Amino acid sequence: DIGTQLPFEEQEVGDGESFEMDRTIWSIDARVRLADRDRLVLSFDGELTGKSLRQVDPGAPAREDVDVDREYLQAAWWRSGEDGHEYSLGASWLHLAEDNVLRNAPAGDLRVRRTEAMLFGRARLPLSKAWSIEPYVIGGYVWLEERRGDGPSDSARFDGFQGKWGVPFRYDFSERATIRFDVSFQLDELGFGGGGVQFVARF
Repeated sequence: DIGTQLPFEEQEVGDGESFEMDRTIWSIDARVRLADRDRLVLSFDGELTGKSLRQVDPGAPAREDVDVDREYLQAAWWRSGEDGHEYSLGASWLHLAEDNVLRNAPAGDLRVRRTEAMLFGRARLPLSKAWSIEPYVIGGYVWLEERRGDGPSDSARFDGFQGKWGVPFRYDFSERATIRFDVSFQLDELGFGGGGVQFVARF
């Protein structure tokens, strides 16, 4: 799947501002059957986005510029077991570069650079016809730099291990509708890692 939003410009007559934007988003998935119960899943997705807010006056500098460059690559081996059991091992890589520049207020600038290399393991273990648990663990190397404004005091940097684990519960209403309850915990800080509820329906 590839989606492209061609460059467009929108002008506000009242406040004399012009908004410009272009975006390209892509997602590529490949599934290879290795054996009766084994398959390899490869996925690659990314985004290139550029946005600009400026005065309509010719030659006026942009008031705000936003640029996003993101790529994510994942490879996972899946095995289908008996009675609906599934197991997966894989690796992923992420690169993110995001710039938000405010020309008239440099203190509000935000620049983000992030690189991740992760290993993960997942499973799906049925408890009944409708209920199952989906334990997972993920961890690896993270390099992150955030810079706000012009001063070094507003910068943040991280370089090291990050990871989390969780045991979500899943309920299948049917083959096309499920709900998932997730609570996770950090491995690098031994703390709460967040939670959520996700409902998925396929039409």
